Amino acid sequence: MTNNIMYFIFAHYQILMIVVFTFTGSIVRDIFNTLSDKDSHVEINRIILSAITSSILMYSLTDNLLAMSAITNKTLVSIYFISGLIGFDILGKLTSVEGVVKFLDYIRDYFVKNDGKK
Repeated sequence: MTNNIMYFIFAHYQILMIVVFTFTGSIVRDIFNTLSDKDSHVEINRIILSAITSSILMYSLTDNLLAMSAITNKTLVSIYFISGLIGFDILGKLTSVEGVVKFLDYIRDYFVKNDGKK
């Protein structure tokens, strides 16, 4: 049983790392909003939705981020955490077709502009 759990962790460490750090960022953001009186209480639904949104986005961008020479695994942890912090805002931008198109254009332009800087 223990070997199966360890195999699962080693086989999926990247996904688990993304989920853990985006979830942590989502929790910190929601607690900060509650303590700064922007929200009346911590909402687990918002935390989970933010973590899922940023996890999916970060999982899809990880290979491109690792392809850049300046991005290391330590930097990725910071990026995952920051994406957890802004995950609910990303979801707000992606709820309309216009927001999705703008976001995809921004990502495409970024990678086209930085393609030759390796």
